Amino acid sequence: MSDRTHQIEDADRLDEHGSRIIIEIDGVSVAVLNVNGEYHTIPTVCPHVGGPLGEGALAGQATIDECGEIGYDDTEEVIECPWHTRRFDVTTGENADASCFQIPTFDTWEENGEIYVAL
Repeated sequence: MSDRTHQIEDADRLDEHGSRIIIEIDGVSVAVLNVNGEYHTIPTVCPHVGGPLGEGALAGQATIDECGEIGYDDTEEVIECPWHTRRFDVTTGENADASCFQIPTFDTWEENGEIYVAL
């Protein structure tokens, strides 16, 4: 582990899809989320106007395939800011609505029943 790696939580506390904790690591407020059994860490503040992104709901998103067919991806990997509904993919940080906003994502993993985050 590097000096930027932090043991942050017992994995049992985040054992259900959609569960999350909000913590501060080295002065950075982050949300650690369980999304379909995988852990993801994002900032808690929305880059749009500073809304509480880490408290937002997880949802799926509309998709368009190469033939122009519209579908819906229900994997719930998108978090929506409760203030202005800006939506971000928690796995990539990409904004689902506009490319001008993006959030950082932080490497997060489980090891020996503990969750670790690298900032």
